[in-house]
Amino acid sequence: MQNYDKSTRTQSPLLFKVRRAAPELIPPVAPTPKEFKELSDVDDQEGLRLQVPLLQFFAGNESRGWNQDPAKVIREAVGKALVPYYPFAGRLREKAGRKLVVECNGKGVLFIEANADVTLDDFGEEIHPPFPCLEELLFYVPGYGGTLDSPLIIVQSTQTQSPLLFKVRRAAPELIPPVAPTPKEFKELSDIDDQEGSGFKGNESRGRNQDPAKVTRLKCDGIVLGWTFNHAMADGQGFFQFLSAVAELGRGGQLSVQPIWERHLLCARDPPRVTCVHHEYDTTAETRGNVVPLMITWSINPSFLIYHQPFPDVNIIGPREMSALRSLIPPHLKSSTAFEVLTACLWRCRTIALQPHPNETVRFHSIVNARSRLNPPAPKGYYGNSIAFSAVLSIAGDLCQKPVGYPVELVKKAKANVTDEYMRSLADFLVINGRPRLSTAGRCFAVSNLTRIGFDELDYGWGLPEYAGTAGEVPGICTFYMPYKNKKRKKGILSPIRLPAPAMERFIMELNAVLGGSSERPNTGSGSSLEVENVKKNTKKTLSSS
Repeated sequence: MQNYDKSTRTQSPLLFKVRRAAPELIPPVAPTPKEFKELSDVDDQEGLRLQVPLLQFFAGNESRGWNQDPAKVIREAVGKALVPYYPFAGRLREKAGRKLVVECNGKGVLFIEANADVTLDDFGEEIHPPFPCLEELLFYVPGYGGTLDSPLIIVQSTQTQSPLLFKVRRAAPELIPPVAPTPKEFKELSDIDDQEGSGFKGNESRGRNQDPAKVTRLKCDGIVLGWTFNHAMADGQGFFQFLSAVAELGRGGQLSVQPIWERHLLCARDPPRVTCVHHEYDTTAETRGNVVPLMITWSINPSFLIYHQPFPDVNIIGPREMSALRSLIPPHLKSSTAFEVLTACLWRCRTIALQPHPNETVRFHSIVNARSRLNPPAPKGYYGNSIAFSAVLSIAGDLCQKPVGYPVELVKKAKANVTDEYMRSLADFLVINGRPRLSTAGRCFAVSNLTRIGFDELDYGWGLPEYAGTAGEVPGICTFYMPYKNKKRKKGILSPIRLPAPAMERFIMELNAVLGGSSERPNTGSGSSLEVENVKKNTKKTLSSS
């Protein structure tokens, strides 16, 4: 495994202060319908009644309209976008049977303008989670974080700037005379007034008669947009559609896609009938423990990167390692996508690291966008939840001992399970069973691929973001694949994996063994491998010497 450049993260924590204006509600800029709209039976399940945080980092770009006030651009564009997307300006209510409806009352979304004494460079050459002072970039406003009767979107626009080093651009000095005629005469000052030294230090260099007043505006180095949206109202694709509208209107354009509500498309049949198995809602005991995050990133060319946080080691998983991984797959699976192969590998290594009983059942969830799988497909512009958490099961012993091809087949099966009938059955299942919560058992591994949605392609008028994706830790067991750029501007994918601390060490060894071209389990009992020692001692050595 080849060594990557030194991590952009420093060992000293980044601390900064944020000054916020008072939160304000942004209503639609034009009158909108006052009505109640029901959410679909997929929307209002228990597992989606939460707030999803997203962050977008933009560098200053004076050639692309950066002289405009970015916060003003976003504020005005959001108000315009809320006219066609007026349900987002409302509030969720709960009817009998825990059915969610949105009251379209035009109250608006919450907006917070802020300034931070930090520059984008302080976040490192490559911007990605974990983010320092996350609570400063996504400020929680008391009373506004619930599912019901709260704003459905919260926006914080934070301008970054250096408090110590900055450039000042001044207009030419000008004399401001009185606005009306005044006496022309001489007046003596008192003997107290004209004593030596009553002028400010440094005035001599400007001349006694020069004391111009200056209005200085700090140069904005970048902007961080923090978005929080209610998942019951939209999935990732749906919220991206709203942000696309904000971006198009912010650039002075028109909407390329008109929003469509049509939530009845994913409501239960009458009478409801469950025709598919939905293991994703099985109830099992959860496991808890101290957790250490691991960041895994891979680029599109393909080149794969592993980032161990909070340790500064950064290592590449390149084409050689991917080739070694594919060499473990039987011929009939050679056409598997990189997503399927890597996901299967991570699931297997994660399970081995957790050391379940060989007869224990483990579960994998593939979070699938079902828009194109409906019959007919969901109309373009539909922004409700169209996702399934399709699950497949395995005996832990089989997953840990069998070759990598075994979990690859299971991952492919989880994706293929999602059909039109599966989604109809899902809506029926949720209604019959009281809109249950998704299973979050400790032996469950779920993956959601956000890389193709387009969060990293949103341009509000000053160029593409340096980073766009989830803000970091996400409740539960879901792992997100997020778009990412390295310092050479090459695109990649980043995903956080969370495990109890002892299991993280075993995970590193298992992953390293598989990438070395072996599907056999290594001996994890000694704890003396180079990989574990590197992690424990916080060194900068590579995880392997291939």
